[in-house]
Amino acid sequence: MGTISVNGRHGKFSESVLEMIVRFTGEVFPKLAEWERRLKVDPQTLDMRKREVWQEFLRGAGSVIAGLMSVVMQTKEFAAATERARQNDSAPCVKGRDRTMSIQLLGGAMRWMASLYCDGLRRLGASHSVVGSHIEQSLFGIGKKNSPGIRSRRGWRAASHGSPPDFKSSSFA
Repeated sequence: MGTISVNGRHGKFSESVLEMIVRFTGEVFPKLAEWERRLKVDPQTLDMRKREVWQEFLRGAGSVIAGLMSVVMQTKEFAAATERARQNDSAPCVKGRDRTMSIQLLGGAMRWMASLYCDGLRRLGASHSVVGSHIEQSLFGIGKKNSPGIRSRRGWRAASHGSPPDFKSSSFA
């Protein structure tokens, strides 16, 4: 069974959503006083403070999502869904292995995900092999190391530039 780590490839894996919320709160709490101080010094920097707060809380949302994913990955239901997906894959694998790799969540949060990987089957006499698949990642819609929100054009723009979406524009309506 796979899981999610927030402390790097060999870090401790997340065990609960509450753990991620407490961790995020501990990281953001010291920044509150600094944001307030800067705004008091120059109220004209409100837009800059809004962007900093927005980016920080988007990163925190990524932590909560990572916690949710980790908890779900430990359930019997997810194990059963993984087994069904493994058997129904376009190139079903007999035996998979856990593989840890970085994934990016919306908000730019990088997390490490240990998940079932099935190597592509080599066909006798074929000059190429079938590409392997990350079964558990695909159950969450993760592909090419990115969550679905990152892969969408709007999500990629928001994550890579760190600017909040313009909710007045028709593209976000």
